[in-house]
Amino acid sequence: EDDSGFAVVAGYFVGSPSLLIYVRKKKAIGDGKARIGVTSGAQAPFYLRRLLKGPFVAGRLGGSVIQIQSCPIPIGNLSSCVRDRVMVVGEASGQVKTTTNGGIYYSLLCAGTAAETLAGALKADDLGRDRLTEYDRRWREALEKELEAGLLLRRFYDALSDGQIDILFSLSRWEGLVSLVRRKAQFDWHAPLIEAVLGQGPILSLLRLALGLPLVSPLDFPRA
Repeated sequence: EDDSGFAVVAGYFVGSPSLLIYVRKKKAIGDGKARIGVTSGAQAPFYLRRLLKGPFVAGRLGGSVIQIQSCPIPIGNLSSCVRDRVMVVGEASGQVKTTTNGGIYYSLLCAGTAAETLAGALKADDLGRDRLTEYDRRWREALEKELEAGLLLRRFYDALSDGQIDILFSLSRWEGLVSLVRRKAQFDWHAPLIEAVLGQGPILSLLRLALGLPLVSPLDFPRA
């Protein structure tokens, strides 16, 4: 990297045509630089280059693109994360936020659970699958509803057109929705807000009406 432009990173979102764009500024990469990324169901580097050439970005670039990278992001989890003498933790086990593709908080949370389980297993001198299953059970109790809620949200907006997504951004200024977000939003726990928006008839009906979608019953929200 040098001081001539932006550091750009592309991510690849497995199993969905949806596109998520993020921009991060970090002092670690120097003044005047930013990391810009997208996640997409396919061809993430292509969509990133298209974004960089678009009217909202191209005019703001003061230099050339430094580097483009891409990698898969696992969405969904393994049927089992333990075997004899093995516990799978973090991204490898699908412990990734299904809303934002972040994973640091989930990984740290599950790593703590894995460490506690391992400590007990070592004390009992038993590293068999049955003993280690405690880790699998505990992390799913903590996160599975969150993962399922994020997948539900993705199914909702994966079906939207660009025009309908523009409408959603317009609706985001509606005070009723803003008030709901203020009450329910949490940085690391997204299920309460998703349930409030998509799991209640009136709000979901309003969204569907604005988007020109059929008025149907509320989406089947995962229960703990």
